[in-house]
Amino acid sequence: MSVFSTFIRNQAHLDRIFSWKSSLAGIRYLVGEENVKSALAEHIPPRRRSRFHGLDVLAVTTNGFGQGFAVTVDGLTIFFGGDHQSGRHAWDTFAREIDYLAEAIPHIDLVFLQMMFEEEMQSSRGVLYAMETLRPAWFIPNSAVAREPFFKRFLEKAAALRLPTRIRCAENRGDLFFYPDPD
Repeated sequence: MSVFSTFIRNQAHLDRIFSWKSSLAGIRYLVGEENVKSALAEHIPPRRRSRFHGLDVLAVTTNGFGQGFAVTVDGLTIFFGGDHQSGRHAWDTFAREIDYLAEAIPHIDLVFLQMMFEEEMQSSRGVLYAMETLRPAWFIPNSAVAREPFFKRFLEKAAALRLPTRIRCAENRGDLFFYPDPD
């Protein structure tokens, strides 16, 4: 089992995650910050591709805390952007990393990006850019925003682009999605 931590700002949370080692044999940790000092954790520098216990991992710089990870295993590629945000003041770094990812990995199945604080950050603009550039099969916000007023507007804009991406978003705690959709 592999655990990916894009960033953690609370030592108690980190200690708790590392405590899983005592009950899960063979667990491995990949962290998105160099400053995590633990023999249990490995760090891949940004924009470096590496094999991590059978997984192909590409670390991506974020313009927030830590890193994002693109992980390929068994032919499935998942990109979790971590704290990568597309606000007005962060647009250039956001777009640069999305463009880099598109060049580095020709096909991405699932993309998880932040969609919080829409009024302050215009996160939907960045997500739409990522969907147009990466053209993933699915997009899932890494925060529960389905009930937020801006999410309906986001869905309308995404539909107008006629992208091949299916958008899924949890509406209730415990919602599950199966990829690909069962027929």
